Amino acid sequence: MNIQMHESKLIYLPPILATFREEGISIPFIMHSFFPPKLITITLTLDQKDMAIGQVAFQEGLDISPPEFLKIKRKVVLIIIYGPHLGEIPGVVSRLHKLLSQEGVEILAMSASLNSCLLVIQDLFLPKANRAFAQIFEIPQG
Repeated sequence: MNIQMHESKLIYLPPILATFREEGISIPFIMHSFFPPKLITITLTLDQKDMAIGQVAFQEGLDISPPEFLKIKRKVVLIIIYGPHLGEIPGVVSRLHKLLSQEGVEILAMSASLNSCLLVIQDLFLPKANRAFAQIFEIPQG
């Protein structure tokens, strides 16, 4: 789910997120960006069963209309790549991004740190993503 809003609406986020907590709704992935100026884009993932509640919470809590400021992609996969040595090998994430692009995988969101990389893609791209991963990482069978 991508939500774009004016920065003045940030004050409404804590009550919305508190509602999620009270309802037992987990947010496995959330990130934000400040572009263009004065606008904030929040990208998050929710379980399919919680999507309707999440959509209503953001629409009503932020007073936004879905076609313009709320974009929902269904059936996404959160991929977490963790390796304590990722930071020791320069260019791993850029090689991964390049191979995913060559396979035609659309990356909806991405975050990387010294030893991990998180990707959000639509589930239909998972076989292609696995081919790209196999070119970079040793993946155990099974």
